[in-house]
Amino acid sequence: MEKPTAVPADLLELIAENMIDVFDFNQTNKLSEILDSYANKTSSDVYTIQNPQKRQARGVILDLDYFFELIFIKRLAEQAENFQVDTAALDSFKQKATSKLDEAAEQLSQNDDDFADIMKIAEIEL
Repeated sequence: MEKPTAVPADLLELIAENMIDVFDFNQTNKLSEILDSYANKTSSDVYTIQNPQKRQARGVILDLDYFFELIFIKRLAEQAENFQVDTAALDSFKQKATSKLDEAAEQLSQNDDDFADIMKIAEIEL
């Protein structure tokens, strides 16, 4: 999986909103406050820490349970990349589903209430 080259604006807002200067940790109880906010519940709050003297010296603080969720989602995405659909099997499925729908539609009269519902379903692309 390639790293994204652009960052969505909403993500940039999140990063800027919770940006903390590394010096704030030394002069305040900010770290303790953040860790306390994670106690007894999973939180999706993410804090970005940056050293203003070294722009590339930055990292994040996030809830450990939330981190595990993100890793799990990342692994699922990586596995999905390797999953390929057999196009012949998909075409066969589409044909069977379409023929069964056609058979059901033929058994209904045009006055039947279910006919309109089946026609709506038939418009959905398989």
